[in-house]
Order: sequence, then C-alpha cells, then structure tokens
Amino acid sequence: MRKLNVLFCNIAMQGRSGTEMFLWDLTRGLKQRGHGAGVFTPRLGRLAEALKLEGIQVCDNPRQIEWKPDLLHCQHAQETLELLAAFPTTPALYMCHDRKAWFDAPPPLRSIRRYAAVDTYCRERVVEETGCALEKVAVICNGVDLQTFQRKEIIAEQPRRALLFVSEAPHSKHVESARAACRRLRIPLDEAGGAVGNKVEDPGKLLPQYDLVFGKARCALEAMACGCAVILVGPEGLGPMIMPEGFETMRLQNFGRSLLRPVFDENLLVAEAGRYNRAAVSEVCDLTRKHCGTDLMVEAFCRLYAEVLEEAQNSPMPADLITPYLGRLAENIRMERAALE
Repeated sequence: MRKLNVLFCNIAMQGRSGTEMFLWDLTRGLKQRGHGAGVFTPRLGRLAEALKLEGIQVCDNPRQIEWKPDLLHCQHAQETLELLAAFPTTPALYMCHDRKAWFDAPPPLRSIRRYAAVDTYCRERVVEETGCALEKVAVICNGVDLQTFQRKEIIAEQPRRALLFVSEAPHSKHVESARAACRRLRIPLDEAGGAVGNKVEDPGKLLPQYDLVFGKARCALEAMACGCAVILVGPEGLGPMIMPEGFETMRLQNFGRSLLRPVFDENLLVAEAGRYNRAAVSEVCDLTRKHCGTDLMVEAFCRLYAEVLEEAQNSPMPADLITPYLGRLAENIRMERAALE
C-alpha cells in the first residue's frame, strides 16, 4: 500500500474517552507504518500535546494542516461538516462510535463514500439514519495496545481485589450496584475513572493489580488484556461476566451498551462474580491478545482506506453543494458557543 496522508476529526483530544484513545492508537499505528496522520479537533488538551510529541499534527482549524490529505477519516457530526467543507473534493469515510449520542449522528451526505462502525449496534444506527446498505458499513472493533496493557504473571484462583473502572457517566446507579455487590462478596473495591472522580493516567500499570474489574467497552478490553475477569456495567445497566464461549459475539458488540440490561440489582453482580473461573479468565485474556491487538485494527483500517481510494479513483463524485454551507454553519455554531463559555 502506498504512503497515505490521513486527516481525522474528533470532538476533543483532551482525555481518555473512547474516541480519543481510539485515535491515539490509530494515528500512531499509521505513523509506524510510514503513513502520515493529522487530527482536527476544536478542543485541544493534554492528549493533543502528547500526539504532537509523536510527530502527529493536531490543530483546531482544519485549514491549518500543513499537507494535503489523501483521505478524510471523519468522527462526530459537527467536526465532520467542518472537515468536509475544508476539503470538499477529498474522499471521506465516517466512523460511528455511539448508538445514541446526537453528536455522533452519521451525516447522510454524498461526499461520504463509506461508513464504518465500532460495533454491530452502531452499524444499525448508520443503516437507519443514512439508508446505507448493511454490507457497505464496515465493522472494525476497538483495539488494545498490547505493549501498554501487558498480561499479569499470575491469575488468582479466586478474586481478592476488585476495581470499578468507568469513564464519564451521567449517574451513579451502576457504581452503587458494584459497591453493594463487593460488600456482599467481601472483596475490597477500588474505583477509577471519570465517573467516580478519579481519572487514571496510566491504567496499564493499574489494572494488573486486580482480579475482578467492573466496566465496559474500552475499559473492559484493557482489563481483559491484562488478565482480569470482567463484569460489564455502565450507566445504562448491568451485564454478564465475559466468558470464552461468548467472547466473539460480545467483541462485535464492543463489550458495550447493547449487552447491558436496564436494571441495577446487586444480586445480578454477585451471581456473575460467582462464575469466576481461573481457566476461563486466562482463556479470555488469550482471546483478547490474539484478536484485539491494535495492530489488527490498524491493518483493517488500511484495507478499508485502500477500498475507499480505489472507489474514488474509479468513480469520481461531484462535490456535494450542501456540504460547504453545513460546514460554515457548524463552524459558526462552535465559535458562538466558545464565546459564551
């Protein structure tokens, strides 16, 4: 594959949200393979500065990019409109990471040649809201950096320490459920993540200290890579412990929201914790490290990028006249909001 310059957009590059860490992994992976990568985001922060140290340009105005992109990898609706307006003739794809958030709504624009989704649940949204054929929406699951999240040396026979590992959340019912379950189980519970006011800068060093982790999505993936048993929890509800027999199905659902039941009964968590089995935990860790490494995710995107560029070369698409208008509108809305903050 020839060297590409891929320009991304994202709602923010400040912390450890799912899409932010997704771009941290993907842009660095592309650069390691000799490709160029840059990011447009209206909200710069510590993660943006860290990417710059990796040689990846990050800016809050897409027109500040110092090179011409071969491909636009778009994420989040408003930022996508601004990026498409800045580069109206550049082939683009849109990646959906959230099934319900308004700011992740996939724009149904002709200038977007392909859509992708982080799981089958988000793929449903793309199909419903854009009319795109199911088979034209690629599902590329999150990856985990296996160098950062290394397997622990010993997996305990029984869980002795537990961690609630959760990102930002609008309410704390799942937090209280995990606390109550651990009191019942008499297992000490520590808490980490934005939802509990304890943001962690280096989870790769934290996670191997625990046997049982409560979390979902990227938090769950990182914990499994380290050899922790994982019970799915989130603000949407509670879910099962991840076991080998259900691993692939759950992976395609991003170990996320669609696997949670809208109940907050501590008894469910106590019962799931009772399924803890050292051999099963070890097998789940093996499966994670075999099928979910960042390298595999980056390779999947390289193949998708090649498909988009080949399609663009074989069937040039006229510029979408509405896109520049929507881009200017999105930029003006952002500037007005910033002035009010």
